[in-house]
Amino acid sequence: MLYLIVTGADVRIRAASDPDSSEVTPTPSADVTPTPEVTIEPTNTPDSTPSPTPETTPSPTPETTPETTPTPTPETTATPTPTPVPEYDTDTTESLQKVINLSHPVPAEYVPGDMRVPNVPVYGDQRMREEAAKAMEEMFAAAEQAGYHLYLASGYRSYAKQMEIYEEYVTERGQEEADRIDAHPRASEHQLGLGADLCTTDGGCAFDYCFAQREEYSWLKENSWKYGYIERYPDGKESITRIKYSPWHYRYVGKELAAKIHASGLCLEEYFEISAY
Repeated sequence: MLYLIVTGADVRIRAASDPDSSEVTPTPSADVTPTPEVTIEPTNTPDSTPSPTPETTPSPTPETTPETTPTPTPETTATPTPTPVPEYDTDTTESLQKVINLSHPVPAEYVPGDMRVPNVPVYGDQRMREEAAKAMEEMFAAAEQAGYHLYLASGYRSYAKQMEIYEEYVTERGQEEADRIDAHPRASEHQLGLGADLCTTDGGCAFDYCFAQREEYSWLKENSWKYGYIERYPDGKESITRIKYSPWHYRYVGKELAAKIHASGLCLEEYFEISAY
């Protein structure tokens, strides 16, 4: 048995059975670089420490808003719309703007309480309501200053007086014609103390159509409204008023309304849209 002995760069072979064998000198060989010992360190298997389970933060439970019972809205009572007050009172018997005709009469017993005889040229003791009398005095004075001479032929008439005149007309002219004259009991403006029949101081054309040809009539037509008077039954309006053209008849309604009616060119029924039928 041989042993290979490596010592440094020498290699000796010795028979294992012959301890005394001569040393064999080997042929020199190239230097052999010893292979360094490689120490293999055991690989340490890392401890498989389990990853900590992340703490689960519980989601906050949403706050439950308690159901609120809605407060019932109280029913609102609608405020009643007030009935507008008319600018002019055409219904009340005592009103200066009262519209009187066959369809809108006044009580038979009505007598205005504030009448007097105007301080103007007048037939007898013809009376007018206070405000109408004062306005007439102003109007007559203005006409006189302009050279026109007016005369009050008829003012207030009671129901009894109006009935007397009406019956005379019925006898003389018949029922139909009598109804076309401002003489019907309870439907005459004379009973209001606001209607006036005018003529001239010479008495010419009293209660006659010829008054429309007089200069006094022309002046009244242009100026009476300034003093609160209107021509009550104008030409061409009989189908509306049911009273025939009466150029001598004037009605006091107040200065403000008279100005509006004059500007409109309408008669009283037209202006207030009140029927005479």
